[in-house]
Amino acid sequence: MVEGEKLVGLLSVADLVHAIAQLRVKDEIKPTYISQTFALWEETPLPLVARIMEISGFDAIPILDAESKLQGIISERDLIRHSSIEDMVEVSDFSNGTDDDEWTWESIRDMHTISYGISKIQLPDKPVKTAMVSNVISVPLNAEVSECALKMKRGRVDQLPVVNGDKKLVAMLFDRDLIRAMCRAPDNKNL
Repeated sequence: MVEGEKLVGLLSVADLVHAIAQLRVKDEIKPTYISQTFALWEETPLPLVARIMEISGFDAIPILDAESKLQGIISERDLIRHSSIEDMVEVSDFSNGTDDDEWTWESIRDMHTISYGISKIQLPDKPVKTAMVSNVISVPLNAEVSECALKMKRGRVDQLPVVNGDKKLVAMLFDRDLIRAMCRAPDNKNL
């Protein structure tokens, strides 16, 4: 936030979610606020989970069991916590090209050897269920907007799985979805 030409503070997404929690918005999340998502099976190997996150652009993915019930959620932070860094030294030899013509028997070449370090992040080949957060904070489809914002604030999370009565995943609710929907709501007198 800027007053005049002086920076007086920063407004974060968490600050906006906190404000939504205090507004006591009674709207249900189901029609407007939720995002479509996908999920992974609890036996999916961690290296594949990381690649799927990279391709999809999601930084958190719900995890389901064989009966399609929500078992947990995996985030980039969880992957980093379970990764290891593998350091190695690579050696490369190269020359400046040919120092003579092709008909000469003897030649002198300028050979160069370069050694350089490489660090790779490695994930163990274990199922995602070994790294996921299993104590997931989730909400039902009929949850109220402010209730969800309060759960995000208290749980210090930026997404909540939305489940039906059978604990089956229906969608995901992201903090940015709450903010976007609140900004679009023309009849919302709380803003």
